[in-house]
Amino acid sequence: MMNRTNRSVLFTSGIFLALISVQALSVSAQGVPMGETTCYANDGGKMRQVPCPTGGQTNTPTTPTVDNSAAEKAERDRLAREAEDKRLADEAKAKKEAAERQKAFEKSRDEALQTIKGSGGATTLRDINGTGDPGLKGSSTSSGLRDGKQTPAAAPEPVVPKFLETTVANSFPMAPPEVSERIRKGLQAVMNHDWKVARAWFQDAQNREPKDLGIQRLAALADYMVEKKDTPAPVPAETTPADQEKIFKDTMESGMNEFYLEYVLATRS
Repeated sequence: MMNRTNRSVLFTSGIFLALISVQALSVSAQGVPMGETTCYANDGGKMRQVPCPTGGQTNTPTTPTVDNSAAEKAERDRLAREAEDKRLADEAKAKKEAAERQKAFEKSRDEALQTIKGSGGATTLRDINGTGDPGLKGSSTSSGLRDGKQTPAAAPEPVVPKFLETTVANSFPMAPPEVSERIRKGLQAVMNHDWKVARAWFQDAQNREPKDLGIQRLAALADYMVEKKDTPAPVPAETTPADQEKIFKDTMESGMNEFYLEYVLATRS
């Protein structure tokens, strides 16, 4: 009788263990990762989950993920600020350099105009009516290059306005006579708006006095005006000394203003 009871208990336990195994397989199919073993133990008639014996697989704790998005954003913002600061600094530097170039050119322009008008300023042209300085000694009134081969049968020489003689004398007091003569002839060509002839005379004078800044400015202005104006505009035959002076001053100042405007446009492009 006892053996029959034991066999019945063993049979019942076997069926119960089989049901537990089926339940474990069902749980694995519903979400428990495959390859992991789930172990249970009978605790006073109740089944509870326990650690599996050696050889079973257990879940390994995962390392928590660190959120670096805030640090990355801060780094991006820093780089953007540095780039903007550099851009503003470069822009300010470029503006400062442009202002310095413009200031230097204005100074050079004013010096060139002063050179044209003469170191005496307004008094340079005070002898328009023929009073005061009689002009440079030894200077020729010929419109051509002096070669010493002129004859009495040559064509009548043009009348040179007195203020041109005075302008050259006051503006280039240390220039040799042959250089002063070429400057004066160049200025006379400017009066006729003939910048090609003026350039030839100024360049000839510059070749003889290459270190003279005033002559350099005259040659540069004439060279610029040749590129801008190809057709000369002769001065009317009937002009008073005052008209001639005004034509000369207007022509030179117009040329310098165009020269300056071209420079400003070039530096701003």
